[in-house]
Amino acid sequence: MIEITGTLIAPDHFATLCRSVEDRIQEIKKDRSLEGPVNPKCDDLTTKTYDGVTFSRKYLDLICLIILCWYGDIFKGFESYVLYEVRTYLERNLLFPELAAACSAKEISLFLIVSYSKKYTDRTFFGNILSADRVEQVVSRVRLRLVYPRKARRKIRHRGYRDHGSLRPSDQWSETSDWSLTEEQNEKEQKYDEYLNLVDLFVHSAADWVLKNHSKE
Repeated sequence: MIEITGTLIAPDHFATLCRSVEDRIQEIKKDRSLEGPVNPKCDDLTTKTYDGVTFSRKYLDLICLIILCWYGDIFKGFESYVLYEVRTYLERNLLFPELAAACSAKEISLFLIVSYSKKYTDRTFFGNILSADRVEQVVSRVRLRLVYPRKARRKIRHRGYRDHGSLRPSDQWSETSDWSLTEEQNEKEQKYDEYLNLVDLFVHSAADWVLKNHSKE
């Protein structure tokens, strides 16, 4: 059975922290000109195609980006796209399950970051993670990947068959006969399932704490 433990947070301190985060982001938005990417729904997709989002992969930058998506109101309706791309990147590379869980809901995001983040203290949180320079840098690196269609090439017609030399020699094994590849794939799927289970455990533990906190109020 997997158990996760984090830093205990007083409910009063957590509520104050949420308000402080929103106030801090508002102060930065007044001092700096933060412009997020254009919403692809408003873009002319007849001439270009949306193909994802680029963003900084650094650990502290990911924390800052997740907080901005939930509390910043900077990306103007584009937050769901950014959070989806961040979580997909983390799941694909089996990185930072607490951050992947923080992409699930606003109510548990800050709790997970504060409780299980390796870099959290009051000083580093507001002085480093939510510093004006970092916020500006993280927002500037969020960009859309747009694919522009290429010009149609002239079709080339070939005469006869063009499969010379493509037949596998009879003395060579095919990939389906190699059991090592099957075992490797099974190991990858097992690690991925364990990672998703850990993410769900983070989500449920944070949700239980939030529900208990609200029930006391």
